[in-house]
Amino acid sequence: MKDRLSEFHRNYAGVKFEIHEGNTFMILDLLNKGIIEIGIVRTPFNTTGLGCRYAASEPMVAVMTEEHNWNPDRKTI
Repeated sequence: MKDRLSEFHRNYAGVKFEIHEGNTFMILDLLNKGIIEIGIVRTPFNTTGLGCRYAASEPMVAVMTEEHNWNPDRKTI
């Protein structure tokens, strides 16, 4: 990741950015208030007034500690 950021700064020296982290609703709120210009969020959400590009879907995995395993007979998903 560090190499990509260094390359980005070399190629686009005049571009400054900040990274904000939050859930989908917080990121959408920041977009709507004009605080940020680009957000990466999970669907579904209301796209009214937003230009959207959808990334390829990716798998989601639930993880927990062994003490919270609701199915102790099943070791993997």
